[in-house]
Amino acid sequence: STFHAGGKVAIVQSEKFQLAGNYLNLFDVSSTLTDTSRSARNPVTSFELNANLANNSSVSLDLTGESGFSQLNFKNDTLSPAETKGAFMDGQLMAHLKNIRLKLSAGYSYVHPYFFSSAAQTKRIHYENTPALFPVYGNDVTNLNLRFVTLFDLVRDFSIYNAGITYRLMAYNPIYGNTLAYGRATPNRQGINAGLTYADSTGLIKANLKTYLMNEVVPEGTVDSKRKFSFNTITIDFYLNKLIGFKKNILISGGISLENTKRNGDTSDAIQLKSNMIDAGLEIEALKKFDILIGVKILSSRGNEFLAVRNIYNRIVSFQPLQNINLQQNMLGYGVRYRFSKATYLSLNYHTFAFTDKSNNNKTYNMNQWYILFNLSL
Repeated sequence: STFHAGGKVAIVQSEKFQLAGNYLNLFDVSSTLTDTSRSARNPVTSFELNANLANNSSVSLDLTGESGFSQLNFKNDTLSPAETKGAFMDGQLMAHLKNIRLKLSAGYSYVHPYFFSSAAQTKRIHYENTPALFPVYGNDVTNLNLRFVTLFDLVRDFSIYNAGITYRLMAYNPIYGNTLAYGRATPNRQGINAGLTYADSTGLIKANLKTYLMNEVVPEGTVDSKRKFSFNTITIDFYLNKLIGFKKNILISGGISLENTKRNGDTSDAIQLKSNMIDAGLEIEALKKFDILIGVKILSSRGNEFLAVRNIYNRIVSFQPLQNINLQQNMLGYGVRYRFSKATYLSLNYHTFAFTDKSNNNKTYNMNQWYILFNLSL
């Protein structure tokens, strides 16, 4: 059996200054394992700082940070590498300009290539799985195409979701996020980030902007140059009903994300991958607790990249090249929803989905689906 346990100790000097220490460990109980020669341990220790540097009627200035280290070892396994250690640090300076309702942030982060935290890095999606619904497509029964996880599957296929934790870095698909493939704890990354949040006093508009400029700590797949990453995203919520004086909600939401991965080098080493996502939605409260929903997502990806292949000890053993990426995914959804409460609802939805592989027309397909969803949260 595998257990996840830990604790936190906090020192609160005042509302202006707090320190905390965290300890978390993923560990196997050897006596419960079929193979007692491989018992994993993943202790992670970190320290947090929260400090309010200034606070008055017009501005608030806060400094937050966390730094720590991890270990990963396989007890009694003579084939495993020596204990793997890694460190991380993350700091943010945040300013709240109260008079204009604007929040600004700037930060720096560093994650060692061997840093591993099962709690922070375990992914929610099994990107290596084939979707359960319509896993193959094509008219040639001798040469059927296997589908990989698409936008269509992310919103409706529960078989691809991960409910557990693991001591290995799970596979991912770079077209859905390469800069922070495992979130802010993505190993072998360092760089700066900045953010902006605005909400007007009437609640008419809410906007968020975030940007990351990162690069590898050490090169992967070559010794010559490091990959550089940029990720920019903006989201806006616009409550039209507040503008026209309508009592029920009319929410228009939209967002765009632009991501770029680049590595200079000769033909064999050069990398250039661009992924752009456009997201828009309309939510109309037609009757009390009854909503009309319309949404669209468009993802386009183009270029080349590679995936690191890891062994059972979480070490990179090879690289899988991804060439001639030239994909577009369009998804349009319509639906109605009845809300029994804030967290419980029943909805009827219809989705149309188009997958286009511009480098291979034989891999282009379309899917349409009606489905009913009942969500119950206690």
